[in-house]
Amino acid sequence: IFIDKLNILTSNKVLFDSQCQIDLLNKEKINNNKFHLIGNGSIKGIDSKIFYKYSLNKKNNLKEKYGIPFNHKIILYLGRMDPDKGVLTLIESFKNLLSKNNNIFLLLVGRDEMNIKKYLNNILQNLSNKVCYISNVSRPEDIINVSDIFCLPSKREGFGSVIIEAGACEIPVIGSDIYGLKSSLKNNFNGLTFKVDDINDLESKIQKLIDDKSLSKILGANGKNFANKNFSKKYVYECLENLIFD
Repeated sequence: IFIDKLNILTSNKVLFDSQCQIDLLNKEKINNNKFHLIGNGSIKGIDSKIFYKYSLNKKNNLKEKYGIPFNHKIILYLGRMDPDKGVLTLIESFKNLLSKNNNIFLLLVGRDEMNIKKYLNNILQNLSNKVCYISNVSRPEDIINVSDIFCLPSKREGFGSVIIEAGACEIPVIGSDIYGLKSSLKNNFNGLTFKVDDINDLESKIQKLIDDKSLSKILGANGKNFANKNFSKKYVYECLENLIFD
């Protein structure tokens, strides 16, 4: 908070990519005369020419490329492999889900910052056919499109750009109920929220989307409309330019 106050004091304008960040600082009674939100949030927005729902044939080709089972529900995490991202919570929830569902698959994608490979080898020795770890992808839109459920179990986030990217691809999202995701994830609208760090709550929300295809479809459709209406790349860039040069 001290560093935030110092930055605000020495700045002419303070730009935010999320209203919830402004709300948090307002609670600390920090002077908000310099605060400006970039449009509805985000610093880069969504390019609908890149993030969109692929055809079934294209999705199946990508599943074959990455060795992902065709007849499984794919649960995706995409981001840094870091404890603060809640990856361990997701893995434990997935292990519990496997006792009830044989046709689920966990796809972990991101830079390894916590030796995730070693961890997986230790606790999932007999589940190598149910979990895939990919350290890096050049086209995140491809990996999002092979999934059925996107999960972001973070303990802290600034905005959650990957949530609106998944939404633009019509993938239902599950995320933690933290301040940083309130602008990008609307509970029961474009996804479901769970209590941060709660393995059982996360497990129940994933199971809900596995069981309820209709709900998953509605959340995905809402995610697309929400992303394109509020966070289009063109709109975000225009808002950013206006704030900088005003």
